[in-house]
Amino acid sequence: MSSHEPNPSESKPSSISLDKHQSVTPTPEPSQTTYQNPPHDPSSDSAEARQYVLIIYILFAIGVVTGLSALIGVIMAYVKRNDLESTVYADHITFLIRTFWIAFAASCVGFITTPIIIGLLILPLVFVWYVYRCIMGFIKFNERKPIDPLAWW
Repeated sequence: MSSHEPNPSESKPSSISLDKHQSVTPTPEPSQTTYQNPPHDPSSDSAEARQYVLIIYILFAIGVVTGLSALIGVIMAYVKRNDLESTVYADHITFLIRTFWIAFAASCVGFITTPIIIGLLILPLVFVWYVYRCIMGFIKFNERKPIDPLAWW
């Protein structure tokens, strides 16, 4: 090989001259570029997130009369759970999801145990607990205060 021919094991020479203290990071080829979501800015969507959580609280409140609206509310909560993760409303979403599933499970136990009279005690307690959590959660939501998603009351 002559001294002017490039060695195949060496990389191509750079057309940019650099100081010994500078470095260049290679730009990925377009086929190597992957899409990443931009960093989440909680302040940019707080009004939208607030309205969404408000709708879920309303559906849960209507769920006192019709269980179907609470089911729609919990589905909505699951749909937006990841989107609201970095907002102040993330704990409210978790609180509402837990409220739904605990009330659902306790209601099932109440219905199953109704023939042996125990269910007649469980069902009203579940109803009061559910209503209390909906009201307390909404009050904290309205005051823009955080809520403990793991609290029982």
